[in-house]
Amino acid sequence: MKLKRLRAITVSMALLWGAAVQGMEAPADVPGWRAIEWGMPLSDALALFAGVRIIQARKTEIAGCYFQYAVPISVLGEDWDAWLCENREDQTIVAVNIEKGYRGAFFFDKDLTASRVLEQLFADMSDDFGRAHRYWGNCFNVLGNPTKQFRWYFSSTTITFLYRDTTRDWGMLRFEPPTGRPEFGPGVCGTPPVDLP
Repeated sequence: MKLKRLRAITVSMALLWGAAVQGMEAPADVPGWRAIEWGMPLSDALALFAGVRIIQARKTEIAGCYFQYAVPISVLGEDWDAWLCENREDQTIVAVNIEKGYRGAFFFDKDLTASRVLEQLFADMSDDFGRAHRYWGNCFNVLGNPTKQFRWYFSSTTITFLYRDTTRDWGMLRFEPPTGRPEFGPGVCGTPPVDLP
């Protein structure tokens, strides 16, 4: 009984999140992130942006992103980084993770990582991409704190908006080509994802 009620609440929350964008028309496709196209050589991607920086001394995989370079960006007035995720074998761009407050492998710093703009960012993304296509709610991270995730599916790009920790205001975005891999929610989820109308 509790599980049914939780699922109903999850569906209601998902529909409320999308209610503001019912009339918005989604783009036909999203071919990459900004000027980056999937499969582009890293060297070409680096040449597209001023201020690209080496964000870690050696390439490491974090949050599904094998990277060393990041593009500093402003997200609604906050300093974030767009990590240029590479294919390990041929150094082509396979995804872009947009993160806040990275300072090495342990980047969840309450002062650096917390964002005051996640709600507005989600609303802006809904304006740009239309209503999210799938929603994971009733999920918890390793700290036991609630998480949630929204996904948009386009023919060239899958976009993920992840609240890593809703109580600490930690979030991230990921742009990547469709992978065909099984999808998992943002932590341990008590209910399956909801496909949004």
